[in-house]
Amino acid sequence: MTGAAGAGLIGAAVFPAGPVSGYRPGTPGALTRPTRTGIARNLAAVPVLAGLPAALASGWRCRRAGRHRFGPDSAGTAVTMLTTMALAGAGSGRPPRLVNLGGLFQRASIITGFAWLTAQSARALRRTPATAAPRHQAG
Repeated sequence: MTGAAGAGLIGAAVFPAGPVSGYRPGTPGALTRPTRTGIARNLAAVPVLAGLPAALASGWRCRRAGRHRFGPDSAGTAVTMLTTMALAGAGSGRPPRLVNLGGLFQRASIITGFAWLTAQSARALRRTPATAAPRHQAG
């Protein structure tokens, strides 16, 4: 899940975002068809947007393993990400009330997901026993 999200980030970084709802000054409010690079970027980002909401599954696993504190956080992250991504998608579709908020919802989703990923990584580092470096003996 984390590896797929990382690969998706690398893939999405290769392609520039296509114009959406007048983003990038001078572009039309609605494109007749998406750009090739925009399509490639969206496809590359699928593992990021689909992989991080898999936090819900992590929440269930935490709950079954008796780690009750992190489980609700994981489930809340998944619900928040999916909700804000749906709102971001609706904003890209140009409903007048959401078009100016689409980017904000997208960023809220991404920040939520990466905050969860950071917290999960920090937990994993705390659980992993530190290995002592081998001592070299002077000869």
